[in-house]
Amino acid sequence: MEEGLDKLDQPDEVDHDVDQPGLGQPELRTGNPRVDGVLDDLAGLDDLPVAEHLAVFEKAHEALREALEAPPES
Repeated sequence: MEEGLDKLDQPDEVDHDVDQPGLGQPELRTGNPRVDGVLDDLAGLDDLPVAEHLAVFEKAHEALREALEAPPES
């Protein structure tokens, strides 16, 4: 076996701080209240059981669709 190939069988070390929401990602704001509301809902996924994620994604999808279909604000 060539030198270095044995490292392929070993998983990379990943240092994720699970206590830090969003893994240190800055809060994203678009300036559109509808879209920002969806982002807020999605940011709360970490606090929900995985079984509840689908409902949040469906709600987010519908809200984004409505925001895209809404007439432009003057």
